[in-house]
Amino acid sequence: MAITAVVLGSLSVLAAFLFDLHWLAIPLGLVAAFIGMRARRKFTKAGQPVAISTAGLALGAAGFALGLGVHLLSTVSTENIKDQLEDPARDARFHQEFKDTVHRALADAPAPNRK
Repeated sequence: MAITAVVLGSLSVLAAFLFDLHWLAIPLGLVAAFIGMRARRKFTKAGQPVAISTAGLALGAAGFALGLGVHLLSTVSTENIKDQLEDPARDARFHQEFKDTVHRALADAPAPNRK
């Protein structure tokens, strides 16, 4: 059970940093933490070392936290980008600034030599 927790916890930490798999880190981390807690209790009652189960618990908690954090950050970033792209006033200002810049550049440009 302890090794299962370590493997799942490691996978959850890895998934938290992989593009489009950060959502998978949340359930993997929860399962790893749960299994790590159960293994820790079992080993404590039996008087056995609990280091591996503690590592599984810690990796599961870290994977859960990282996955949740990355998921929240990506959601907020996506919403901000979507809001900026859908802002018609910003779009109109951009186009007007672009037109003004092109007109100034054409006005300042030297006339072409035609022979």
